[in-house]
Amino acid sequence: MSLCPGKDDSILSQVRRPARYLGSEINAARAPQEGDLRVGLSFPDHYEIGMSHLGMAILYDCLNRTAGVFAERVFLPDTDLEAHLRARRAPLTTLETRTPLDRLDVLGFSLAYELTYTNVLAILDLGQIPLHGEERQRRHPLILAGGPCAFNPEPLSPFIDAFVIGDAEYLLPQICLLVREWKTSDATREDLLRRLDRLDSVYVPSLFSPCSDPNRRLISLSGRTAPVRKAVVEDLDRAPFPETPIVPFARIVHDRISIEVARGCPHGCRFCQASVLYRPVRERSPGRILQIADKSLLATGYEELSLLSLSIGDYSRLVSLVQDLMARVENKRVALSLPSLRVGSLDREVVCQIRKVRKTGFTLAPEAASARLRNAVNKEIDEEELFRSARLLASLGWRSLKLYFMIGLPTETEEDVDQIVALASRIRGEALRAKPGSFQVTINVSTFVPKAHTPFQWHPQLPPREAERRQTHLKRAIRRTGFRLKWHDANVSFLEGLFARGDRRTASLLEEAYRLGCSRDGWTEHLRFDLWQKALDKTGFSPQECLNPVPDPAAPLPWHWIDPGVSPAFLLREYEKALRSEAAPFHCAGDCSGCGHCSGSESPGPTRFSSPTRLCQDSPESAPKENPRPAAAMGVDGLLRVRVRYAKEASAVYLSHLETLTALQRALRRSGLPIAFTLGENPHPRIALSPALPLGMESLSEYVDIWLARAISAEAVANSLAKELPPGLRVLSAQPVACGAPSLEESVVWMEYEVRFCQDEPGEPSVREQLKGDVENFLAGRSSIVEIRSEGKISFVDLRPSVRDLTLLDGPIVRLQLQKIHGNLPSPTRVLDALFASRESRRTGRHVRKTQTVFQHGKP
Repeated sequence: MSLCPGKDDSILSQVRRPARYLGSEINAARAPQEGDLRVGLSFPDHYEIGMSHLGMAILYDCLNRTAGVFAERVFLPDTDLEAHLRARRAPLTTLETRTPLDRLDVLGFSLAYELTYTNVLAILDLGQIPLHGEERQRRHPLILAGGPCAFNPEPLSPFIDAFVIGDAEYLLPQICLLVREWKTSDATREDLLRRLDRLDSVYVPSLFSPCSDPNRRLISLSGRTAPVRKAVVEDLDRAPFPETPIVPFARIVHDRISIEVARGCPHGCRFCQASVLYRPVRERSPGRILQIADKSLLATGYEELSLLSLSIGDYSRLVSLVQDLMARVENKRVALSLPSLRVGSLDREVVCQIRKVRKTGFTLAPEAASARLRNAVNKEIDEEELFRSARLLASLGWRSLKLYFMIGLPTETEEDVDQIVALASRIRGEALRAKPGSFQVTINVSTFVPKAHTPFQWHPQLPPREAERRQTHLKRAIRRTGFRLKWHDANVSFLEGLFARGDRRTASLLEEAYRLGCSRDGWTEHLRFDLWQKALDKTGFSPQECLNPVPDPAAPLPWHWIDPGVSPAFLLREYEKALRSEAAPFHCAGDCSGCGHCSGSESPGPTRFSSPTRLCQDSPESAPKENPRPAAAMGVDGLLRVRVRYAKEASAVYLSHLETLTALQRALRRSGLPIAFTLGENPHPRIALSPALPLGMESLSEYVDIWLARAISAEAVANSLAKELPPGLRVLSAQPVACGAPSLEESVVWMEYEVRFCQDEPGEPSVREQLKGDVENFLAGRSSIVEIRSEGKISFVDLRPSVRDLTLLDGPIVRLQLQKIHGNLPSPTRVLDALFASRESRRTGRHVRKTQTVFQHGKP
């Protein structure tokens, strides 16, 4: 790599949203100790998806608490970075230490969605790790996989060394320590796999071969004598959980603190795989939840907290928990949100508490619109509860509601599909009856995909063309109703179904599709269904083998040796009831429903908390930090305004203006300073930044105005903020500013930039002489007209009047001063491109740093 700034500055300067690849976020692991086992944890999708996955965050925390283990994150890069890596044959690396993946000891994948399977292959390939386990040598990392999709491991079996089945909080550290011990021995890779296979909840596919009947359907697994029973964490309070989660620079899908309040679901919806895989129900105590919330907010500065559970409305202490949480966070303007709610579980007190800070969205999940179909899938709800929920939300100020339905459920008819619109119309009508005006209903419709280990594992999946026909029928019915309709691509559901119930033969299809160019199949804009069709033709695989009904329910299925704890006999009984549209009360908390999970095992019953006593008081740590130093006089609005000058250097130059704003807001929240908040429905820290700095540019002269609700010295503000800033952001000074003074944007008069160019290359003309000619020509001209394209419009701007000074210094360095003209400051990048437009090397071979910002009257 060149030492010249700008010549080979970084791949990051050439890709979209580079903040995703920095790895230096607040609370990220920093550096391994000598001798640590090096583990990569991968959610096989883009950063913004993977960083939203709580399971990976839990395991990251577990492993980095384990002595002798250092865990890092690995995500699938976006298409531009992937193309860059492939063009240069550069390996994909971890985020934290930039370690090439093939130099890790362990690489583990979290499998939450079947359409990430090609992404798994892409990550292995980009990491220069052989795709097939049989081709890996002792020096290659052990490839693990877990998560809900691991309960049917066969489609990925040739590519994964070992599958972790069930809860991994204790099992994964145990595996890592076993690998660490193996690395100090002379044992072979196969020896390691055999040792792993002896663990109760680990499946090593290379040690077993599937046997098929003449129709190619699975009969048995050669060599496997006992089922692989899932691991179960019995006590969530004792289980590790992240209290200092990573704070991403880039915006992610679920950009908030997420706290798992319960695992498992007390209901028996027949379509739901998660309710089977995560049995039994276990609750985290309110006291432990409050403790996690306190510590997480202090460590992150997040502005929103979410309580997660498969059925959050069934948490036994939800009302008092929400009351306790809001009592702690309301004054800090931290919003509380809940996942989709089971109909009938929406409590008025919970809604009233949530709206104290911000009216976060609500989603209700009827799943099916007719009572008959809800009976078939065992979704017992009272429609009157739906209407009550709509009236409640509308009366308390909500103007929108999301509803979740599925099409293609077993026994569904066209009349059932029509009922979706009818039910949504009644719900909106009830909301408007409670509060006239407008009320937006969004209908989310997915195509049902039968999953392994559910009563519908024997049922056929709706063919793509029929799914599209029903979607079209629904779209027509919704036309002119004013509803918003969102649906899943039928081809996406088709592929999901292939791998949800596929056997080991689907691995060849998967690999062929990847070789043809498939990846990111869950993203509509990236799905190449034509390539999947080509892969199906090339491999000769018949998708109907996975999508058609299973003719003999007694025959073994590809996943039958993975034991989720629920008996096949129970699932079959439930399937037969579904075909009769017969509901059956289910109890995973209380009277046993006979699913087989707890029979003859030591699996715990549900842990529930019913005491009305509040279990956790406010901790001293959560109190705002006080500073007794005297401060400047408060403004007439009772607020103090402080202007902070800071530097933006190193990796922080890859933060966009909005990402910098968010990083500063969260740093202020962490600091404990008495920050003021904006008014309105979405309060946030009241701060304002100086004009946006171009992405990738350094600066020694950035400014932020901070409004405070209590008198405090500028020095104390600077010191408190400096302790909480992420790497690359550095406080330089601070001073009070009159609350009525002009804004930063209005106050700026001119800015100064230092542009450093690379030294001469052998055989090239003198860089200084070239620059001298460019500078003289620009200054001699009366105008410099450039074309600007913005939002489809073209305009022409003269940049010459904005150039206050342009001087060539030694180095070679150019000093550029840009001033406001008609209230506008031009982009320094645009001016430099115009100045050196004739020489491409001048663009890539320069390093720009802002050195000075001058305000009105020469004062900041």
